[in-house]
Formats: sequence, structure tokens, C-alpha cells
Amino acid sequence: MEGVLQKMNYASPWQRLLGWLIDFIITFPIAWIIHKSSIGRSTVLSQMVYMLFEGSYYVAFWLIKGASPGMMLMKISLSTENRALTLWRAILRYVGLNVSIFCLGLGALWMLWDKRRQTWQDKMARTFVVKRT
Repeated sequence: MEGVLQKMNYASPWQRLLGWLIDFIITFPIAWIIHKSSIGRSTVLSQMVYMLFEGSYYVAFWLIKGASPGMMLMKISLSTENRALTLWRAILRYVGLNVSIFCLGLGALWMLWDKRRQTWQDKMARTFVVKRT
């Protein structure tokens, strides 16, 4: 298995950052609407509603397309050792994304020195972000 993983063409940090920025631009207007609506009167409730929306966005795209819209535009996608991304792994990856962000972005920066360019969320869900061929 190690030989297969070494042959993967891992996405660059720039591709991943730009893909995330595209997804942020797509999802930010929804966050703004949620936080400005009557739900927004409760910070905790509005954040929970937004995280439910954002989680659904990422998990659905990762499961159906193997990539979020930002990832697709950057020509990168998710991969696993056995090529099967399950619902559980997708949810775990989204939770890991939030853990990475909560830790001042250290989890995302981890890819800069990881030989497989994995972030914490990738390690948690056992995924890899690779260039599409």
C-alpha cells in the first residue's frame, strides 16, 4: 500500500487554499443571511445552523462528486487508500476541518511539512487531496 500512496499526485498547498477560498466565497453569503436573520439574534443558534448548512455542503459534494466546487475548479479531489469515501469519513473530515481551524489553523498548516500533504482533517478521515488526471 505504501507504494501506491507514494505514487499519488498530491495537491499543492496553493491549490487547496484557492479551492477553500472559492468554497468560502460560495458559502459566505449564506452565513451572512443566517447571521442577519432572526436566527442571528442567538449567536450559538446561528452558528449551529450555519455549521449544519456548511457541513451538508461539504459532505454532500465530497460524497457525490469527490470534491467541493472549489476543489473541482482547482482540479483536485479527495482520495482514500481504498477509493471509498463513506458518509462517516466525510463527516469526520468536516469535524476535523473545524478542529483544525479552532487550533488557529495549525491543522491546515500541517500539510506544509507532511510528506503526503495531509492536514489534520485528512489524517482523521484517512483521506488525501490529489490532483485530478
